[in-house]
Amino acid sequence: MDTRPNATAFSRAVAKAVGAVRRQRGWSQEVLATRMGTTAKMIAKIESGKHDMQLSTLWRVAEALDVNPDALLHPPADDDGTSTIRRVGPLHGLAEHGWKRVSKLDPHRIPVLDLEPRAGTGTTHPKAVQVAYARPPNTRHLRESELFLARLRGDSMEPVYHDGEWCLFSRAIGLPEVLGRAVLVRETDPSGLSQWTVKRLAGVTVTAEGQRRVELASYNPNWPNRVVEIDESGDVGIEAVVREVLGR
Repeated sequence: MDTRPNATAFSRAVAKAVGAVRRQRGWSQEVLATRMGTTAKMIAKIESGKHDMQLSTLWRVAEALDVNPDALLHPPADDDGTSTIRRVGPLHGLAEHGWKRVSKLDPHRIPVLDLEPRAGTGTTHPKAVQVAYARPPNTRHLRESELFLARLRGDSMEPVYHDGEWCLFSRAIGLPEVLGRAVLVRETDPSGLSQWTVKRLAGVTVTAEGQRRVELASYNPNWPNRVVEIDESGDVGIEAVVREVLGR
């Protein structure tokens, strides 16, 4: 039996699902490509159904889109039987707290980044990608600079910080001043990919050689503390401090 027509239909259905999720997040093909470490041309090929994806590629696509691979293979059906995927925009969860999506021309815009830093083991990104702008519900942040929004993932900071909560971060930091507070840590590997985690800065020491070491703590007792070195090459750094937790 020739199964090629069925295989072609299946590939097109998966390709359609990839494009649907990307658009529902408000991302361009360039944004998805950056998250995957590939090119916009390859994303266009995937979404056209002309690229016969291997399972490893499907997994990378799903991870970049932050969905279970099954969501691309079996998107839920509407009441009329048509296959769709629930809309989840880049500001999903923020609207309930009064935040509004705005254009880059808004003078009070705050960038929304796709980092989704982990309270636990970090996820890897080629770089932090800006996916939208948001405006706060009042004026308390409008005079501040160096702010951005990102959504927290993981459970190592339970019960103080929870999986899925939006956090407002500030890049204006100094290590002594943020001791004891939750910070965004970046660790970059030799390939240039970075892992992002949120931990409590429990301590800072300086070695005889002048090397700074910071102790990163978790609130969840299932996650042990660890010590990392802040190096001059910039491979490890404290990038921001949690300014405020906004909720899920």
